[in-house]
Amino acid sequence: MKMPDKIKTQLEVIKDTVDNGTEKTVGEEMKDLAPSGIGWLRAGVASIPFVGGGLDHLLFDKYAEIQQKNMQQAIDAMKEKMATMEEQKVSKEWFESEEALDMLRNLLQRVMYEGDSSKIKTLSNVYCQFGTIEHKDDPNKYAVLDTISKLTNNQRVIFKAVNEVPQETKTVGEGAIEYTATAKWQTNILDYCNNNTAIRSQLKGHVLLNVELDILTSFNLIVALDAASSKDAAYRVSALGRLAYSYLMEV
Repeated sequence: MKMPDKIKTQLEVIKDTVDNGTEKTVGEEMKDLAPSGIGWLRAGVASIPFVGGGLDHLLFDKYAEIQQKNMQQAIDAMKEKMATMEEQKVSKEWFESEEALDMLRNLLQRVMYEGDSSKIKTLSNVYCQFGTIEHKDDPNKYAVLDTISKLTNNQRVIFKAVNEVPQETKTVGEGAIEYTATAKWQTNILDYCNNNTAIRSQLKGHVLLNVELDILTSFNLIVALDAASSKDAAYRVSALGRLAYSYLMEV
């Protein structure tokens, strides 16, 4: 399926502003704040021990190039996703709405400086899902995009795994205190991730699963239940988590 003409035009306009240099660079924005020029600022950045030269190059020379590259990745991902969607499931009216334009700008702002190409693709695909008949009236699109944009690749993989682990009724305790709950237990989640080669192959670097679970809790995607034991933690997926997961499963 072709990308709707309206959204295609919006994408082209936004991309042209960067390609043609009408979008302000970091240096120009800082110059507005410092009318006397930014030479002193560049000198200050360059003087930072060990890393000053690299930061200066990124901040004042590579800024626009990174913007263009990431925006192009987002546009390409959207084209690829839209080509796989069934036309009868797409709301062309939504893609012509002010909300679609606002969400598009919101998306591009989040990917402009993103270093993870898989996150750019995920967020772009989520945006395309916003325009389906199923999701066009979802009032929580901003919350979904904001939440998913916070997740690293590892956290997305682990969050999906948490949703796949079945709930279990278990009794845990220390001493005379016992706690019974139906939940997704941390030991089950760790076993599932550690013993699943498909999951392990998607995780990058040194991963501390218990730390990632704490981070997912801080994002309110999962909720830690008040278990009276330090031996095993109990979780449930929050309402926001279930909504975000429904989008992630489609991309």
